[in-house]
Amino acid sequence: MVELLAIPHRGAGPFVFGLSRAAIAGIMGSPEAIEAGKDGLGHREEEWRYEKLQLAVTFTEEDDWKLSGIAAFGANCILNGVRFIGRDIAELHASCRSAGIGDLQLDDDYGECGVCYSCDYLGLMFWAVDGYVTTLNMLPRFDETGNRICWPELTAFPAKLE
Repeated sequence: MVELLAIPHRGAGPFVFGLSRAAIAGIMGSPEAIEAGKDGLGHREEEWRYEKLQLAVTFTEEDDWKLSGIAAFGANCILNGVRFIGRDIAELHASCRSAGIGDLQLDDDYGECGVCYSCDYLGLMFWAVDGYVTTLNMLPRFDETGNRICWPELTAFPAKLE
């Protein structure tokens, strides 16, 4: 199993915010699925799913088709030394503290459909369904206005193989 080391505002494994679709395809090959659509503001976007890695990445036209969102849904994703996916939601706050993630807030409660906890200053969202964390969403850093992405420097970002 490939471990994906996640770094807030940077990415997960070889998936670094700011990379183009061509760069990701060159590094990782073609995704198992591509879903095209529009985001909540009507901008065109593509979600590329790498099922074997239990990860999806999003590219948006508004961001010049650069990688601008990551959703990890497997326990192979490690954030600050912690595997969040599959953890009991009752452990989320303690797990975040041990990973150095503070200011965790309940963002949305969708009842039976799940809940979302977020840490805005790190661009993280933890989704839980039926009492367990199912997805970790990551976003790049934004400037102080919240309107412009501050892309990370694009340097080597390895995936660890087991």
